[in-house]
Amino acid sequence: MTTRHLLIAALLGMTTTPTWAGDIEPGQWKTTTTLEGDKLPPGMPRERIDTQCFTAEQARDLAAAIRQNFTDEGCKVVQTSRDGATLGYQFSCQGQGGAMEAQGSTTIHDSRHMSASMTSRYVGSDTELTMSSESEWVGETCQE
Repeated sequence: MTTRHLLIAALLGMTTTPTWAGDIEPGQWKTTTTLEGDKLPPGMPRERIDTQCFTAEQARDLAAAIRQNFTDEGCKVVQTSRDGATLGYQFSCQGQGGAMEAQGSTTIHDSRHMSASMTSRYVGSDTELTMSSESEWVGETCQE
């Protein structure tokens, strides 16, 4: 997995990690993510807009969905926690660009709006990136 893939996995993780069972509406979600850091990989945009479809099953158990997403990307979820409407998480990934560790949190404002922030570091490097995102429910019907 390249450095770019590790960052993409982290971005996807931010958009799919937000909460525990029953906290969000299933359907189409739009997430705007902003990256801050001096050493972005070549071709990595500072702002990215993604859409994702959450099935009713995924919306009921997003913790399981994020674990599966990170596992599919070769990452390991180290810790998750919840304090009210805020979910905290830590994970690590190993790739061709080296090991990456990240920690962040997502706050659920209501069933159709959430925000997240995450800091990632490459082990043995001074490279640190901060990501922030805003996610909004778009509608019940998912579009491909």
